[in-house]
Amino acid sequence: MFNVLNQVLQKIKLDLGTEIFNDNDRLTAALNDMTDNKKVRNLTRIAVCELQAYQRLKKDNHIVSTLAREMSDDYMIPYEITSDVMECIADLIGHDTHFNTLTPRRTKPETSEIYAPDNIVSFGIYDWRVLAVQDNKALLLSENIITSRPYHFEYTDIVWEDCTLRHYLNNDFRNTFSAEEKEHIIDHEIFLLSIEEIEKYKVRSQATTEDGIAAWWWLRSQGDDTDCAAYVNAAGIINTDGISVNLTGGTGSGVRPAMWVTV
Repeated sequence: MFNVLNQVLQKIKLDLGTEIFNDNDRLTAALNDMTDNKKVRNLTRIAVCELQAYQRLKKDNHIVSTLAREMSDDYMIPYEITSDVMECIADLIGHDTHFNTLTPRRTKPETSEIYAPDNIVSFGIYDWRVLAVQDNKALLLSENIITSRPYHFEYTDIVWEDCTLRHYLNNDFRNTFSAEEKEHIIDHEIFLLSIEEIEKYKVRSQATTEDGIAAWWWLRSQGDDTDCAAYVNAAGIINTDGISVNLTGGTGSGVRPAMWVTV
């Protein structure tokens, strides 16, 4: 998305001049003319509106970072996205930026000993959100993305039952729990949520790494092609088309394990 954003903004600057970034009406019209990507248009429009409101505060060399945080809070957009948008806009209009000195704001949620829907509980070395409770068992989903791994080690047709990520979760990852904790894991099975489960349990889909960086994360459901798996993007939106099963690296390929445990 940011390649598209950069291309659009650079073309607007070249064709219409830098001053257009101080005129939101003209910029909106130009964006509507130049791209069909609604998310690019909306994010850019928000960024420009926020910058215009703070033009008189240019002496604050952290202002762009501050605005990125405010955008993230006000518009429920991941900080990773807002900071990229603000950086792009700021570069074009000559704002001073210091993103490399800023770490995203992240408040560690309080944990509870009560297994009730939407509570956060500690189990093993991680925090887990309770998605459902029924018949003395609870469905848990890791509160954060715990690691970055491909769905499968190679690009090929694959199903969840045979992928290397399932093997990792039910071997190396499961071994991070104590013997007593393992006894609470129903059927000793750790898995990824499916598209249907995300919708059924109304999961808060937006997630971050332990460092507070927004990232996308795998679902176990197959994508449109048998060499792809569905995922939830960094904005918390389910992508049913899927992405190549061997994709990894960066802040992508996020893993949020899920499991049923006895309570």
